[in-house]
Order: sequence, then C-alpha cells, then structure tokens
Amino acid sequence: DVWVRREAAAALNSLSLNDLNKVDMATSDALTQLVALARDDDVPTLRQVCGALANLSECTKTHMPILAAGGTNPQALAEQANAAGDMSLTETVKTDDEPWIADASVAFLNDLVLYNGDVGMVREVSRCLSNLAANHATHDVVLDSDSSVALVRAAERDDAVVARFATIGLLNLATNAKCHARLMEDKACVDVLVDLAGGGERIWTRVDEDGAPSVSKEIEPAPAPAPGTGPQMKTTAALLGDDEHAENDEALDEMKLVDEMGYDLEARRYACLALGNLLAQHENHDQVLAAGALARLVDSMDADLDLETRFNAVYACNKMATRNSNHEIMVSGGILKPLVALCGEEDQHARCQACACLRHLSTHAESRRQIVLEGALVPLATAALVKDLETQREVAACLCH
Repeated sequence: DVWVRREAAAALNSLSLNDLNKVDMATSDALTQLVALARDDDVPTLRQVCGALANLSECTKTHMPILAAGGTNPQALAEQANAAGDMSLTETVKTDDEPWIADASVAFLNDLVLYNGDVGMVREVSRCLSNLAANHATHDVVLDSDSSVALVRAAERDDAVVARFATIGLLNLATNAKCHARLMEDKACVDVLVDLAGGGERIWTRVDEDGAPSVSKEIEPAPAPAPGTGPQMKTTAALLGDDEHAENDEALDEMKLVDEMGYDLEARRYACLALGNLLAQHENHDQVLAAGALARLVDSMDADLDLETRFNAVYACNKMATRNSNHEIMVSGGILKPLVALCGEEDQHARCQACACLRHLSTHAESRRQIVLEGALVPLATAALVKDLETQREVAACLCH
C-alpha cells in the first residue's frame, strides 16, 4: 500500500531529525529499510527517504554506514531515479546479481539529482551530498561516484535552495587540495561557482506539501539590508522553503530576500569561498581567471554588500594575488578601490585579508603608484595601529614595498 510506505518513510524521516537517533538509525536495520524504500517509484515516499538520509548525514559518524549501505538491486534504483523512464540514461548500472559497491547509496543519490526534476527531492539530495562532502574521509568515494558532477548540476539549477546546498558541497570538496584536479576537470564546476559568486540569478521555488512546485500567494518584499550588513541565513532542513516550513518566520524572510535580490545570498558567499580554496593552488588560476572570476569577485567586494560576502571575496582575491603574473590583470580589473575600502574596515579578518592582498600587489612595481593614487596610504597607516600582529606584518611589508 503506497500510503503505508509513505507514512513509514515519513516516520523514519521524523525520527532522523533527533540527533540522539542518528547513529542508532545508521547502524541498524532502519538504514537498510530506507535504502529499500529508495527503490520505490512513489515521489512523496522518495522525498521522505532522501530527507531522512540528509538528516542522518548531519552526523559524521553516520557517513561511512550511509556510504556502505546497499542491497542487491541497484538497477531498480536507477529505474526510479530516472523520472522519464528512459533506461538509456542508466545503461552502466550493475545487473541484479552483482553486489553493491561501497558508494551504492551515493550513486542513487547522484541519479536523483541528474535525472529527476522534483524540486523537493533534489533539495534533500543536495543537502545529503553536501553533508557527506564535509568529511574528508568520504572524498575518495564521493569523487569516484561522480557526486561532484551531481553537485555541479544541482548548483546550475534555478532553485535557490538547491543551488545553496550544492554550493556548500562543492566548497566542502574544495577544502581538500586532493579534490581540486577532479573539480577542475569539469569546466562547468568553475563556471557555476563564478556565476554564483557574482550573484547569479536564482529563485526560491514554492512547493506544496507534496513537494511539487505550487503557485504561491504574493508576499511583501523584504526590507533592503543596510549597507555593509546582511541577514545571517541558515542552511538547515527547517529552511527548505516547503509550505509546511514557510510558517517559520526565518524561512519566510529568506524567501522574501531571494525574491527581492534575485539571487541566494548564502550561495554567493559559499561560491566566493570555494573559488578562494581552488585559487590556493596556482595551477588552477588560469582556468578560474578565464571563467571571469575576477570581475565577479570585485563585484562581491562592493561596499554596499554584507561583510561576510565581502570577506569571502577578498579572501579569494588574496589567493589570486599570490601569483605574480596575475597582478597586472587584477589592478587593471578594478580591484584596488574595494581593497582600499576593506583596509579601512573595522572587522579584523576582512581588514587583514585586504592588507595582505595589497601587500602581494605592491610587489609589482607598476602597481605601486596606482595603489598610492587610489588612497591606500591612510587606511594602511590606520591599520598599522590596530592591535593585531598579523595585520601589522602585512601593512609593514606593503609599505616597505
């Protein structure tokens, strides 16, 4: 009975919300039953299953059990994962008599992202993959199962919540230098991060209690944030945007904000940070620059934006400035004005990153005069007086150059 399966999946999903239950569920028959339910062809059931797996994945102790979970019929998962029923998309899936590999659970999650258009389900799957990617111990399996591809495709979707979770997943992978080569292989990965880092357009899709897109009532626009400030947006299951969660004032505020700005603020922040992590390795610079990252990062340092976005953007620019051959391009790209403004920022961390970036740029002889003409001396002198040794070192080195 499909209604019984739905209720059972919903019950497991609810139980998985409790932190005290997560490890017990992941190391018991409950996980086996969730994977079995994932073979269902009923979308509401699948949505509850994916939600439960995403909830379980919030605890790192559940990651290996989730990755190792499986059964004997991955073909069934591939069939239901493909909403159109076109098996040409799943020709490489194992036959029924083959054992499951360690990344079987991840494989069917990937398929749900790649071949399913259900917004509610893809939100949950993206959240699960993002949580798994937060653990470096899972990265080999996550990459070998092509979850990075699934995350990139999810980040490209027009739903703000899906893009947010997917961007967090890519950021998590980018924290591991060993993952960079695989991420950079997919040109679309850098392209979507650059798009999101510049405030790429996204919408907050309203969904009904079944998870299907619904026509929502008009809501009042969110008040514009004061310059230099921004809401602290959350990335929890309570902010998925379903009507049942929309009663939550914070979720409603986020919906209004996305409607007003046309992009997701958290996705923008995380994309800037992910680019910064990729730029930590010089071999990635040419591809990131070719994708137009500099202009997007300069835009994200605008004084009218919130401080967290600006910090993440200047962090990425500071990494970019560690390669001398980038200096002329960066200066001609208009980076000096926002950098000088950030040097005068009260926030210690943003100020230090800006001073460090100027220090790197000041090693380029042709840039020194432009730095001075942009008015950097006064904020640098002011920053030299703060009680932060790292900032003082960066300022001293910059002035020395």
